[in-house]
Amino acid sequence: MLKYFFIIILFFTSLTEVNAQCVPGSPPLATVIVDSVSVLPDSSVIICWQQSTTDDILEYDIIMFDPVTLADITIATVPFGAGLCFIIPFGDANNTSDSSPREYGVRVKDMCGNASTNGDNYHNTMFLENTINICAASVNLKWNAYDDFTSGTNVLYEIFVSQDAAPFISAGTTSSTSFTFSGVVQGSNYRFYVRAIENNGVGPFSSSTNTINLNADFFLKDPNFLYLYRATVVSDNQVDIQFYVDTAADAKSYTIKRMEKPTDGFIAIGSINATSGMNPLVSFSDFNVESKIKSYTYIVEMVNLCNEVKITSNIGKTILLYTINDKIELTNTLVWTPYEGWLGGISEYEIYRAYGGVWETTPIASMPALLDTIIYVDDVSTVLKGNGEFCYKVIALEGPALRVGNLSDAKSTSNEDCVDHDPLIYIPNAFAPESSFNPIFKPVVTFAEPHSYQMIIYNRWGQEVFKTKNIEEGWNGAFNNKGDLQEIGVYVYFIEINSSGNQQYQYRGKVTMIR
Repeated sequence: MLKYFFIIILFFTSLTEVNAQCVPGSPPLATVIVDSVSVLPDSSVIICWQQSTTDDILEYDIIMFDPVTLADITIATVPFGAGLCFIIPFGDANNTSDSSPREYGVRVKDMCGNASTNGDNYHNTMFLENTINICAASVNLKWNAYDDFTSGTNVLYEIFVSQDAAPFISAGTTSSTSFTFSGVVQGSNYRFYVRAIENNGVGPFSSSTNTINLNADFFLKDPNFLYLYRATVVSDNQVDIQFYVDTAADAKSYTIKRMEKPTDGFIAIGSINATSGMNPLVSFSDFNVESKIKSYTYIVEMVNLCNEVKITSNIGKTILLYTINDKIELTNTLVWTPYEGWLGGISEYEIYRAYGGVWETTPIASMPALLDTIIYVDDVSTVLKGNGEFCYKVIALEGPALRVGNLSDAKSTSNEDCVDHDPLIYIPNAFAPESSFNPIFKPVVTFAEPHSYQMIIYNRWGQEVFKTKNIEEGWNGAFNNKGDLQEIGVYVYFIEINSSGNQQYQYRGKVTMIR
């Protein structure tokens, strides 16, 4: 116990002797050489420096430069002999490693209270941050330069990466303050940090950035489907397209393409922008068509936010209908190309007909989809009404299939195609006004335009005795169908009628009025 007492007395005696030798106003002490300031894996900041050559060192002061007040702040004191590194824990008010770079320095104090200059040999931490390039599936890393090594600014930066908790490995080196890490895998977890190494990577000193964590969940979502539901003819100059899209995908737009001939290939004819909450069944009208003479094939492409085509739909090929009339046999032969592209194929074709401009409400026939080109012959010899114009259209019915969105069986309509038949007329050669059997002279006309009809009756002296433009009106034998009957004998008729194609037909002859 007495031994320790003498040691304490000796220490205070030595200190008193040193203070007695201190010279007030001594010049600043030699600058402390800081080797590096670095961020540790736990986000603590570590500052390391070289042993000062100052005699009678009392302590080292850790200095931080405050960017707000522009002042040098002493944040900690390290007693002489306690080591040449100091750690600022993460969470400390003086540790900004997770948000911004900060400058730190070290000064030395001796037993007399003399100190090196505040702020000598400041070193800044490096702050690593990142941006994501979703289109290139890469991470762009960026950090501030470390230019405080005593050896100068000839610094090499090495980038380290850990994927899914694996050990860190080198991803590459650079002399700049940015680096692109490519080949990111969807769903993986990544950690990055950068190490600055002096003397162009030779060392011995280095400094590390903060570590950043990254979940690779930023990839664009690709579509699971894109279904061209139907392409259908609406008019001679319009084809409507409907397609079903995956609204959960990261789509920018949908490009509609059309092909007329296989040798031409597909060309873009329009685009529809993808919008939030859009109806998945999208419609598009193509008005630049000649559907009476051409069949068109369509596809749809989905373009993602990186302007990449990610999926192409099935095709949709419209039906082209031709009709050939036989004026002798009184038949119309229909020939059409098949609809192509449906998932469920084609169950059947329904044939609809119009005459006199009025469409029948039910199909006149149904045809199975057995051949590439379908033919149907329509016998119109028994159709004793209408103006001679017959129009047709064919509707394709899709077969059953499992489709996205529980879409119902689709239908596609062909172009409408019309043909004309010459007027057919039966003209009696006699009539008996006072008989109940044939009292009216009235031709029977079919396949003619009724509004063009005209009939004139002349007597044997060339006088007009009857005239009508009503195709349903006949001559009863009286002058203009009023009063007493004309004389029994031979009369001359003149009948004029136009076909539905506006071709004029004239008929002249004799009819005998008998008792």
